[in-house]
Amino acid sequence: MSITPPMVLTKPHYTPSAPVGAALSQPLHIKAVVIDMDGTLMPTYKVLISLIEADAALKRLFEDTYLKMWSDRLPSRMMSLFGIQSLLHHPEESTQQMFVQTLEALDAAIPVATLHRMQHAVNASFQLYSGVLEFLMCATNYGIYIAIYSDSLSDSVVLRLMRSGISPICFDAIYAKYDPAHPEQQILQTNGSFPVQSGYEKILVPCGFQKPDVMPLKQIAHITKAAPDQILMIGDSLSDLHVAVGIDFSTEYEPDLTPRTSIFCFQEEGAKDISDQERLMNTRLRPGKEVLGADAVNRGIETLGVEDYIIRLPQGFNTLNRLIEEGAIRLSPSNYLGAQWASDLAI
Repeated sequence: MSITPPMVLTKPHYTPSAPVGAALSQPLHIKAVVIDMDGTLMPTYKVLISLIEADAALKRLFEDTYLKMWSDRLPSRMMSLFGIQSLLHHPEESTQQMFVQTLEALDAAIPVATLHRMQHAVNASFQLYSGVLEFLMCATNYGIYIAIYSDSLSDSVVLRLMRSGISPICFDAIYAKYDPAHPEQQILQTNGSFPVQSGYEKILVPCGFQKPDVMPLKQIAHITKAAPDQILMIGDSLSDLHVAVGIDFSTEYEPDLTPRTSIFCFQEEGAKDISDQERLMNTRLRPGKEVLGADAVNRGIETLGVEDYIIRLPQGFNTLNRLIEEGAIRLSPSNYLGAQWASDLAI
């Protein structure tokens, strides 16, 4: 990655700001940034409002018939038909299509107002949070290694990033799930929804693990020669916190013995943006899975006793950009092999 003059100049002297943990030495010299996608870069879970609207509309229009024909309700039925990946990332082909087909099967008029609200929710879920592009441009100009670590399938990650308007030149690697059981869903296969030669295929690292596995952080630390306090893990969920503090499926967390992989940057704006409706619908679709929202993360921070070792971003990436401008965080170019090496990291 070529390094051009920085977009943001740090101040020579810095007065600590509240969001930075007390145990972190300031200013922080950051060489690499790992970013979660869903709920961190964009409010992905807003798409669940579309499913909530469809479910409510059918119950209002056909209460008796609906209860008889769809005893498990629309969300459960659609979860079994499409799976969470399609519901979250391909809503037009899953939620909206099923809603229209159900109305047609019941010989009912399609409520246009409901469709508009559903589409509005979908569009909102692809809108980047304020400050995201500014941060990516700044970090790229500084020569910082930038990666995404997502539990979503490869094609879902790429489609979301493309639809949100982010260029692949903003990233050096994208760690996304590879599911051998569904090879047709991978970006490495031809997909009619987007061109395979999108630029993202060069930086995609398909992997068979998921959070809180710390393998991506270890690889990035090796590539960039960065210490844990030189890597930011930006996320909105408990699993993102666990990645940063070094918890994975093979280890038991011990505060004094488990080495941190990075500094957790809690994207509070994204976590708090998840409404009760969205959180409950996600729990309904995926019982037993991780609970969404800020409360769960805050409980995790308290339980692990890591408040002094994290950075809070109450205004999301706008807070992060301010910390850079103030000099609390200083972006330091790292020497690494380059984005083209990402294809060799496939796991």
